[in-house]
Order: sequence, then structure tokens, then C-alpha cells
Amino acid sequence: NVLNAYAAGPNPDNAEIILGRPLLKNLSGGEIRAVIGHELGHVVSGDMRQMQFAEGLQSMFGNVFSVFMGIVAMFGAALAKDRSTRYAIQSGTSSLNTVGRALIGFVSELMVKGLSRSREFHADAIGASLTTPADMAGALEKIAKIHEKPKDIEASYSYLMFFGASFGNLFSTHPTNARRIEALRNGTYTRLLPHKK
Repeated sequence: NVLNAYAAGPNPDNAEIILGRPLLKNLSGGEIRAVIGHELGHVVSGDMRQMQFAEGLQSMFGNVFSVFMGIVAMFGAALAKDRSTRYAIQSGTSSLNTVGRALIGFVSELMVKGLSRSREFHADAIGASLTTPADMAGALEKIAKIHEKPKDIEASYSYLMFFGASFGNLFSTHPTNARRIEALRNGTYTRLLPHKK
């Protein structure tokens, strides 16, 4: 019962598209088809899998860095000639590990969110190609006018949602509505799609 939609599933052969009931009440037939086309775009492009892979890499890089720093600390402590040097090496590598993990987390989060925003533009283009750019833009405009504070499920899974966290900053899962609509009107991403002649 949310004014939203999302796609879920590990691959195109085993995927689902979920539509909130309020979408059916508030959008026109063409706009609903555009939203479904957008979600189908995520499915056929394998976006759910891409995002899961990106988040897995994000976690892996932090863990690999911690293991590397643990090995450095172990070898450094083994080579230390006295207890105070050993303690200094262990403290230093522990601090470096904390700072390094935070930096890796920050940079990788920017990259994951950037990927998520990019995939939204492409999914919008697919939705617009299956219907019309006006239907896709109309759905975005109507949802933006009605949509207020996201419900818990939308906040938790915003990167999956048709209408996600779009505050216009580097940590948003979605581009702003204004940028999405502008891209649709200009055909920025639609022209990149393979079209039959």
C-alpha cells in the first residue's frame, strides 16, 4: 500500500515487479505502463544483480584492507625490538585500519550510489521507449506531487524503488525528478537504447 513500484529477483527469468495499489488509483493507463516499463528495464538490464554485486564489492574491499593491515601489524610487531615499539606499531596500524576503512566506505558508497542513479536514467529511458516520454515524465511528476515522507519499506529499499531517495546529493539512490524529466524530454538516454529500424 505505497505509492511506489519496484523490481526484485536474481535474474530476468526469476523476477517480479511489484506495484503499489495507490499507483493504480492516481496514474493514467499510459503512466502505469511507463512505470511497469521502467521496472522491466531494471529486470532486463540485470540492475538488481549489478547493485548486489556492487554492494558485495564494497564490503569486500573493506574486509581485504583490514586483513592486509592485520598482516602488516603482525609482521611489524614480530620485527619490533622492544615492547614500546611493538605497541606503537599495533596502535598505528589499528588507527590506520580505522581511517582506511572509513575512507574506503565513503568512496565506495559514492560509487554505488552513482551506479544506482545511472541505472534509474536507463530504466526511465526503457519505460519511455515502451510507452512515451510524456507518460514516463507524467508518472514522475504525479508521484512527486503526492509522495511525502517515504514509508519504512521505501526508506529501507530506496535503491529498488521507482521513486527513491532523491535529495540531489551524492548519496542519493535516485537522481532528482527534475533531472530525470529533463533527460526524458531531451532523449539523453533514450537515444542510447538499441532500437529496431
